[in-house]
Amino acid sequence: MDSIHMGKLLERAIKRSSLTTLEVAEVLKINRRTLYNLFNQNVIREDTVSLINQALLSKVVVENKVFAENIEASNTDNKEASDDMDTNSDWKNKYIHLIKNYSEMIDDDHKEVNSN
Repeated sequence: MDSIHMGKLLERAIKRSSLTTLEVAEVLKINRRTLYNLFNQNVIREDTVSLINQALLSKVVVENKVFAENIEASNTDNKEASDDMDTNSDWKNKYIHLIKNYSEMIDDDHKEVNSN
């Protein structure tokens, strides 16, 4: 029966995560060389595995929080752009209305001049 090589499992888990070996080593308060030595061990202490698990999970939580903040900021930007478009549309409509009034005034003046 094959035994599970915990060091290789750990190495794969770290490579699949978005953490670097340096980040994991910093969380464990060890240097990278010591972490690489862990990759060669068949058995890793439970408290070490627990710390690594916490590091992997906390990184995912932080990344999800940043992602959610980016989505929220994007939605706010879209709302502001929509509000700007509404404001621009209002100004455009007012401008068109003024142009029409001005054209009517000119036509009226032109008619008066021609009638005299």
